[in-house]
Amino acid sequence: MSYLMRSFYFLITLMGLLLSCTKAGGDDTGGPNQGNGNPDSSAGYVFNFVNSKGKAVEAVKVIILSDALETSPVFVTLEQPSSQVRVELVPVVNRIADYRFYVTTADDRSYCGVKGMYLPAGRVYEQTIELSDKLQMSPLLTDKSMWNIKDLGKKVTWYNFEGVEPVTGERQVINVLEADIERDDLELKFLHYPDREIISNVGKNNSRYIAVTNASYGSGFSSGEPVDNTYIRVDGVNLREISIVPEDTGNWYKHESAVWLDGSEIGFIDMPGDPFGAIDYYKSTTYPNLFSSPLMLIKDYEKTNLRAYSRSFASSKADPRTVLAVTHDRKLLLITIDGRWENKAYGMTYKQVQDFLVTHFLPRNAISMDGGGSTCMYVRGENIVNYPCEGNASDTYKPYKGTFKERGLVTFFAIAEK
Repeated sequence: MSYLMRSFYFLITLMGLLLSCTKAGGDDTGGPNQGNGNPDSSAGYVFNFVNSKGKAVEAVKVIILSDALETSPVFVTLEQPSSQVRVELVPVVNRIADYRFYVTTADDRSYCGVKGMYLPAGRVYEQTIELSDKLQMSPLLTDKSMWNIKDLGKKVTWYNFEGVEPVTGERQVINVLEADIERDDLELKFLHYPDREIISNVGKNNSRYIAVTNASYGSGFSSGEPVDNTYIRVDGVNLREISIVPEDTGNWYKHESAVWLDGSEIGFIDMPGDPFGAIDYYKSTTYPNLFSSPLMLIKDYEKTNLRAYSRSFASSKADPRTVLAVTHDRKLLLITIDGRWENKAYGMTYKQVQDFLVTHFLPRNAISMDGGGSTCMYVRGENIVNYPCEGNASDTYKPYKGTFKERGLVTFFAIAEK
């Protein structure tokens, strides 16, 4: 074989090897696998996470938000911690847009970052995302021009919205309190009043209370005697221990879940299955403060499967709601959503509340508390800031036209100065 021929065969072989390597390289860097973020051989978007010093941040869960995406938020869960995440996204705008990233690590640290990017369709695209553990982008992740915002001191923020809310398409009145109860000068209080009290009096009678909302269902009364229908523990004392029987279907749903407080740490208990197992479990816990509740709405960023009592009302009944939530950066949110006020506040179903929370706040966890005529919020210096509907029938199609009225309650949440 001539020298020229041998050179020709060598070049053909070399080109084949190069093409093979190119394909392999594409396999290593491409690949959407939304849902677990692990590499595969498809095309997609690759994000490398680093901190402000350029050190890799290994994620176990990633949330991506942008108004430029067909679906937002996008949730990615990784089987193994990794600083590189590959995910399928569907941009719907042909321009540079802001993308927000919320990252949770295996040791439960939270990071977030924002980057303006143009995501080209149909090919591998790789970017480095710088994250911060101090940057706060909660609670409102949408257009803040929707809301009236006021600083109440101690970095407690009050958000108020009145108008047509975009998720439900209905007129709504919504109030949100945001607080960092890990501060040395601030705390969340679980309160119990055995003889019932209205929230305006609870707030006005204690100058340390920056804001107060209603909390769990209180114990009802029959012929002057208390009837246990919710689990109440405050400052280490069990004030109400559920003592119901399976036939008492009017009360058992009120302890499908619970919220507890230990110092500045807030936690949640979700009890799927037999609700009567919850009673013994609550009694076995050592949390100093615990209120039971109808249901979890958001659990580890995901909307829960509405069940039992709650499921039947999930899409059919709009009512006032009260919600306690915690964000990715451990901020407390107390939320009231009014209802039963004609041409003012329509209210929400449980499913709508879930959609609303994910769209506007993206909490890590959220629990529904007592609602209806109990939904109420007091703000120091403002008095009652929502529209309580005590005395109004809960028929959405016959909305309340009467006067503003508070309900006497037995359990409350207070954001208080230490």
